[in-house]
Amino acid sequence: MTKTKKKRQSKKVEKAEFKITVPQQHLIFITIIVLYLLFLLKPLVIDGLSPQGVDVIASKGQTHQIVEYKEKSGEESLWNPYIFSGMPIYHRLSAKALSIDNLLNWFSRFLSTPFMYYLVAAIGLYLFLLYLKMPPLVCFFASISFVLMPHYASLYLEGHYAKFRAVMYLPWIFLCFQYFLSKRNLLSAALLGLAFGLQIRTQHYQIVFYTALVLFALGIYPYLKDLVEKEFIKFSKSTVLLIAALILGIGMAAQPLFLANEYLPYSKRGKTTINLDEQRQGITGTDNQSAGVKIEYAMQWSTHPSELLTWFVPRFYGGMSGEKYTGSAVPALKNRVIPGYWGYMPFTQSYEYMGVITLLLAVIGIYFFRKDKMIISLSAIGLFFIFSLRLARSIS
Repeated sequence: MTKTKKKRQSKKVEKAEFKITVPQQHLIFITIIVLYLLFLLKPLVIDGLSPQGVDVIASKGQTHQIVEYKEKSGEESLWNPYIFSGMPIYHRLSAKALSIDNLLNWFSRFLSTPFMYYLVAAIGLYLFLLYLKMPPLVCFFASISFVLMPHYASLYLEGHYAKFRAVMYLPWIFLCFQYFLSKRNLLSAALLGLAFGLQIRTQHYQIVFYTALVLFALGIYPYLKDLVEKEFIKFSKSTVLLIAALILGIGMAAQPLFLANEYLPYSKRGKTTINLDEQRQGITGTDNQSAGVKIEYAMQWSTHPSELLTWFVPRFYGGMSGEKYTGSAVPALKNRVIPGYWGYMPFTQSYEYMGVITLLLAVIGIYFFRKDKMIISLSAIGLFFIFSLRLARSIS
């Protein structure tokens, strides 16, 4: 063998030694995600600070006596006598049945809730895209882009932890649902039930409802395909497993879910509450009972179709309702909180901005994978949400 050939072989060996394998790429990217979240959330994780949003402070005031009662007696209070002349709170107690969220909440005491659930969402989306056979680099950037959305930060900053946790479970639910559609076995049904049950236990039923609609959109084609191809046994088996998964998920969340349903008729959104306006006006011919909230109330914080432009331009409608003015055009307002939002909602404390680059990449991805059944389903449900917003707004 000549010296030239030996040198070439040695160079090939050296190149092979420095090659990063796919498992190593996964480890590197997951490590970067963890370190990035630690850096991003340093005030919460390392410095031990906590957000001071309106709902955070209000929650402290509402639950102060309840916390004191538990510390003194060791018992959970089921009633709060200090607000609105007394209100039941048993339906808002956290789920007691042991599950993964109990473990996450325990770790959150030391690492903060935003860090733990950001990490859960980022890893879940990474694994979901990996299951769809995406390259590790794509999985990494998609995970980072997901947790960077400004709206999520506003949720925990203002104290909307129920919604924040419910959204962070989304990647795991979609992963388990895709796995269920592929395998149609007991394990996949159990994992789907577990993931969906965790979201229900957050008690943010609006996000649960939207999640169910997306799952319906993702599952309609595989189920119809079974019927068209006359795979009746496969269809029946899948239906039974899916029902079992739903029962499992609901069973996991039975404590908060059924108790909330028990209290619903007596809440503002219930059908049996007294209509005080009619009582004051002396309106007769009715039993002065409300039929539930009107669509105007329900749509107050729903995004107006024109406000979708804030996905591209964060300040298309000004910004947030209360922002500190740091400009120099009006010296009298320097460092004062001013109303910066002029959109359709009563007020807002968040941005819906997604990032131009993220949206551009999403459009490119939709175009190149436009024939993929999952992409078609997600695009269809997305358009449905947008048009339903327009319809609901026109009605209200």
